[in-house]
Amino acid sequence: MVKHQITSSQADFEKFEQRRRYPRIIMANTASLLFPGNQSVNVMLYDLSVCAIQMRFDSQTEQTIRSALQYLYDEELSTLQVRFRVKLHDKEEDVYVPCKPMYIYQLGQDIFAMGMQFADIENKYLDLIRAFVEVSMEPV
Repeated sequence: MVKHQITSSQADFEKFEQRRRYPRIIMANTASLLFPGNQSVNVMLYDLSVCAIQMRFDSQTEQTIRSALQYLYDEELSTLQVRFRVKLHDKEEDVYVPCKPMYIYQLGQDIFAMGMQFADIENKYLDLIRAFVEVSMEPV
């Protein structure tokens, strides 16, 4: 069984949030979290930076994620694929990012947050994310 880090308090969650080094773009895009064996769940991509993402989901999805994570070996858990889209210069772009789960935290009765750090991201996707973050930070 895998031991993955679960934050148990608001203070732990805030420590993770404070350690993020790069600006984040708040989003509300649908994303897919893929597990080995072609199992996936849909989540909301809450924020994006050049090195990490935060997803949000309900308690039913949280149970599915925890169930899937408990059956993975450490090497399988080291990276999970996340798929999402970004709009850059009026064009939708697909992004596929291998990520390492960092925490799952219960924000409210039926809402959970999961932080994931990028791992060995392909340059073309990293370039897309960097460009999206830069454009999103420009004054309107």
